[in-house]
Amino acid sequence: MTNSGSATATAVAVRDVLGSLTGGSTFMNFGSGNYTVSGTAQTGSVSFDTASRTVSTVPATINLAPGQTLTLNITSTVPQGAPRGEYCDTGSYSSTNGGTGQAQACVTVTSFIAEQTQLVDTTDPIRPGNTTGTIVASNASVEPASNEGATNNVLIYNYGVLDPVQTTAGVFNYSNTQVYYDPTPVRNPTTGAITSDFTNASSTLVTNYTTTASGTGQQTITFDPTFRVAPGAVIYVRTQVTAPAGTAEGQYFQTYRWNNTAESSGRALTNYKTESTTVVP
Repeated sequence: MTNSGSATATAVAVRDVLGSLTGGSTFMNFGSGNYTVSGTAQTGSVSFDTASRTVSTVPATINLAPGQTLTLNITSTVPQGAPRGEYCDTGSYSSTNGGTGQAQACVTVTSFIAEQTQLVDTTDPIRPGNTTGTIVASNASVEPASNEGATNNVLIYNYGVLDPVQTTAGVFNYSNTQVYYDPTPVRNPTTGAITSDFTNASSTLVTNYTTTASGTGQQTITFDPTFRVAPGAVIYVRTQVTAPAGTAEGQYFQTYRWNNTAESSGRALTNYKTESTTVVP
């Protein structure tokens, strides 16, 4: 704010309301701030009112000599998972003899989604003809920082293939598939990897999908198209996998592909994971 008049502007109050989503209730996060007055060495502090999301100078009013400019500097950040849309910051001033005014600056948050997959076998190696085999366990998760979920979810598994990028059916048998959905899994605070499993307190067994209950080589799990994996949430899948009698010893692979659609942007997404399983005599 600049005093372009010939007299001192008195009781000038400069404030800034942090950017909020147009038509919504999500605000930018306040980080830090200060203010400067031209022609002086002064760097002033600011206060932040959490209820009104307003940044003000300290003291709340300042006199500005002719030609002086008060600059309010603020650092703010976009909240994790903030919905897409336009967020507008509104700066304003008032004074006892210089009138009032305001200006606005906006930033646009676009839709974004990040996903994470995990795949493990619980027993390795396994033996041909053994009816216990191993449990192949997978996670399909939308990262918490995303602002859109995943719909049209399809999980495709190949069991017992000879190449980790093979897309055709393998030779292992599968059965006893169980699917769980967990909106709040436990994550490693450093890596973001999910450290909980289907036994987590917030995990529930779901049936909103179609699949073949048992078979050989390849399995597809197709969820209801409207089923949404929300930001931060995860699908756990557990399937019993065995090597049929007569399976040659050696290294085999379980592969897993997750196809889905980003719910807001409509982008088609694919994730891929592989895990080796060894067959011994």
